[in-house]
Amino acid sequence: MVVLATVALATTGCGGDETPDAISPTTTGRTVDVSGLPAQEVLAAARVAAHDARSVRVAGDISRAGLRTTLDLRLRDGGDGRGSITTTGGRIDLVRTGRDLYFTADQTTLTQMLGPDRARTAGDRFVRVPVGDATFRSFRELLDMDSLFDLLLFPKGGLTRVDGIPVDGVATVGLRDDDPAAGGLLYIAETGRPYPLLVRPDDTGDGDFELRLSDWNTDVQVAPPPAADVIDVTELNS
Repeated sequence: MVVLATVALATTGCGGDETPDAISPTTTGRTVDVSGLPAQEVLAAARVAAHDARSVRVAGDISRAGLRTTLDLRLRDGGDGRGSITTTGGRIDLVRTGRDLYFTADQTTLTQMLGPDRARTAGDRFVRVPVGDATFRSFRELLDMDSLFDLLLFPKGGLTRVDGIPVDGVATVGLRDDDPAAGGLLYIAETGRPYPLLVRPDDTGDGDFELRLSDWNTDVQVAPPPAADVIDVTELNS
């Protein structure tokens, strides 16, 4: 559940190379009661349900070292998604559709990301980044359901069950990742489809965050920005 590291990478526009190991599911993505399952099987069921879903909204706040970041992402299967990252200093709007990623931001944020000359060239247009460009890999992963689930649903430390809490009126099973740097609490729907619903820190975590996963399987419309509002990332160097 490496939430803080994921967003820290994304807000700088840089990508890492670490890929979590897969956890082999012991259940299918069908309706299942996870109330009596051990921690690893609860997590496996949640991962299957999440990866089988058509869409999800991921929204919440992350605070660390005086910086507050708000995410609001709407994702659908196949790798398409749209959303925003708002920080203390500005906002980044993102679209991923097909093989292309697009982003735009205020000039202050663009200057931090691209440097002053490239930011001036981009202006208020969306910057198009083709799939082969790894510079903004973290943006691309944030807007990909499967990639994001691999990050959110991958424990870095030991995994144990804790008491669940109601999340939007839904009873949950709680899981605790005890890693001191990247741990936290994950709450999973106890009955029905075992969707992950909430990620938050435990009382030993570094920083404060809360991410809610909701609107499972709702219709999400994603379209590329109008061509007149787009500049290719390669044109920023010319």
